[in-house]
Amino acid sequence: LFEYKFLPRNLAHNKTDLRRGFMKQMKVLNEKVRSNYLQCISYFIFVLMFIGLIPFSANSQGNEHKYYDEIINDLIVYRAHADGFEKFSEREKKLAYYLYKAAIAGRDMYFDEMHKDSLAIRTLLGKTLTYGKNIDEKLYDDIKYYTYLFYNFGCNYNLNTDFSKILPPFSFYNLKYAVDIANQNGADIDINELSSYAKVIFDPDYEPYLKVSNNTEKSAGNFYSGIRTSEVNDFYNYYMGITHFDEEGNLLGEIGLNTRLVKERGKIFEQLPDELYPIAIQKMVYYLEKAQKYASTNQKEYLESLIKYLEGGDVYDWHLFNKKWATDEVDIDFMIGFVEVYEDPMNRKGSYEGIVHFIDEEGTKRQQLIVDNAQYYEDNAPWDDKYKKVWKKLPVAKTINILTETGAAQTCCIAGINLPNEQYLREKYGSKNVAIKNTGDAIDKGFKQAYGDFSSGEFSLPEEREEAKKYKDNKGFDAFVDFHEITGHGGGKMAPGNEGISPDVAIGGYFNTLEECRANSVGLWNLLDPKTHELGLVSREVAELEYRGFVRGVLTMLRNFPDANEIVEAHRASENLIVRYIMANTDSIVQKVVEGKTYFVVNDIDGMRKGVGDLLAEIQRIKSEVDPAGAKFLVETYGRYLDKNLRDE
Repeated sequence: LFEYKFLPRNLAHNKTDLRRGFMKQMKVLNEKVRSNYLQCISYFIFVLMFIGLIPFSANSQGNEHKYYDEIINDLIVYRAHADGFEKFSEREKKLAYYLYKAAIAGRDMYFDEMHKDSLAIRTLLGKTLTYGKNIDEKLYDDIKYYTYLFYNFGCNYNLNTDFSKILPPFSFYNLKYAVDIANQNGADIDINELSSYAKVIFDPDYEPYLKVSNNTEKSAGNFYSGIRTSEVNDFYNYYMGITHFDEEGNLLGEIGLNTRLVKERGKIFEQLPDELYPIAIQKMVYYLEKAQKYASTNQKEYLESLIKYLEGGDVYDWHLFNKKWATDEVDIDFMIGFVEVYEDPMNRKGSYEGIVHFIDEEGTKRQQLIVDNAQYYEDNAPWDDKYKKVWKKLPVAKTINILTETGAAQTCCIAGINLPNEQYLREKYGSKNVAIKNTGDAIDKGFKQAYGDFSSGEFSLPEEREEAKKYKDNKGFDAFVDFHEITGHGGGKMAPGNEGISPDVAIGGYFNTLEECRANSVGLWNLLDPKTHELGLVSREVAELEYRGFVRGVLTMLRNFPDANEIVEAHRASENLIVRYIMANTDSIVQKVVEGKTYFVVNDIDGMRKGVGDLLAEIQRIKSEVDPAGAKFLVETYGRYLDKNLRDE
């Protein structure tokens, strides 16, 4: 669990010898795999800032599940259940198992992407806990708390807020004391190694931020090894001048997605995953090849493209994979690769993630109603007609239950996914959209099992609480997520003349917040469309509750920013942007103080929707026309900065 086995980066290696030795090792392990696959993936747990795999007894008696395991400081360890997996055939279960193993095999790449010392620090923390049975209870719990956060984010930086360093609730000398005890119990931790990471862990002024947008010099992430921002821009401006097109002449926009940029002897070049992580890639390929034996014909084809992409790094193979994967409707599915660029200050490098899941049929029926009416919602979007998409091929949409989330996906918690990210692929071939059921159930039910429903009580006025009680089991958030993914990320198109341009690259560091804001705004806009109520997705009353809850969320999220003044994470910044824009430009949301407590109150639902529509029209214009200055204005004016007084309250 805690060991990492990458080759040193400066060590020359013979790939043929490595693969031969690895295959011999796998042959021995494979016999154990055959009999154990079922119990290994039937269940998993994750933390409200941590995800990991731990086996536990399945609920075979039909009793109410327990949805949380542990509370430590302000973290909850949630338990998600894979109910329904048992109905699949042996072939499908084996397919799921090998995909799961492939996803896990790549996990350490994510830790290394986040920070050059993450893997070593993770090993140090893990061994200290494993061998720390005699450590003082308070200190042990503090180390455990910090380790949970470290595992969740893949580093000691808060990726949910402003990407700032997480300082441990113990001193260097406390940790050294704990390590000494762990070593007495057999941990074998090098004390000198601990000292070498002291600044990384404890010094607030040393590499204080993992990511500073558009600034590689101030970002501690491991995507650009000591390379200046100007050098990165120069490199890719030249690189994009070289032809990287698909078979139909579309520019392949995800250049550099799977690489690290390095500089040696004055020369800048890219390193591919099979050079950086040869053993991890070989393990992934081994299990993906195993998965092919149990895959459908279509899955076998795009699994082959994924294998080629991992082994060779050619962006064209990633293009082929996405083109086929996005349109394939299967019950056991996955996403494995270097996908989202949220952690990269230059908005270009994809963080590794591995997700394996299976279909939830009941939730999928709800999504199909949206898919069948995708053109209606596009035609009634508030943006200019020239940016409206004609759905030549309807998107694939599923409600799913997760079997594993690792890498970037391990950071709690993902509600939905829309891929591929490449704009030209979405416009030409469509997209695949999923809403995640079992992790959402775990959070909702686990929180109530642990605490009751205090948050809505604390941050809502009495009349709002009474109204909410009428709709305890509302599906407003589910519908919001579906609209966010299917008609939000999946909708809209580039302006005439801009076809083939990748807006994420062209707009740069502000794009992620802008795009999440666009998708959130589409979700809100469509919730109050009469068609939504006519289809039975949600009632008008439930949609209004979701509006109020969305606004309230901008208050409740402030507890995650005890010291920060900025919101850097794209999803949180987008929520802040929407609410702050509407408060600044309409009278539909007001800030009230009652008995010394501040509340955000929606006093005009239709006025708020109009504000959402105005904002959405501008965001789509910025994206379609490729207007970096417009993106910067919205994010800097409304999204990036939080109210310090409210934060402190």
